[in-house]
Amino acid sequence: MNALTDADYVDVKLTAAEVLLASHVGCMRNVQSLKKATDRVEPEPRKYWQSNIIGAIGECVIAKYFNIYWSGAVGDWRAKDVGDFEVKTNEQIYKKNVLMVKKGNSPDRKYFLVAGNAFNYRIFGWVDGYDIMSEARWGDPFNNTLSCYHMDATELNAIRDFNLNSGQED
Repeated sequence: MNALTDADYVDVKLTAAEVLLASHVGCMRNVQSLKKATDRVEPEPRKYWQSNIIGAIGECVIAKYFNIYWSGAVGDWRAKDVGDFEVKTNEQIYKKNVLMVKKGNSPDRKYFLVAGNAFNYRIFGWVDGYDIMSEARWGDPFNNTLSCYHMDATELNAIRDFNLNSGQED
């Protein structure tokens, strides 16, 4: 597989209504987490709200791109993010974008990486859970004490190579 470049990524523009809806879903998820008093540990607790909102927006981006229903599930941590897929979202497009998956996530799912802000987002690509969840990919991608499975955006499968009907590579 060749390294992906900007030409392989897909840009998606959300409307104000889509961002507002996804933001509300993120807020509801955060309130439920607080109510349930989860033992989730964030490096900075104030970013907990932000991570829930950004995550929901990334799910909205994938649903819009594939034109599939997004439930915006709240309260069911086992629910898939969009359709049969998981979405990991960064709050902006960095020079180095990394898909990060925590232990406990299912290797049976496909993972997509989205990044952006305001109304403009980029889908970097996708990977099969089994391909990212190997001991060789476990570690701290940014040297900030956050260990996870990780893969650079340039190593992902191109979005154009994803067949929505089969959930497999073309």
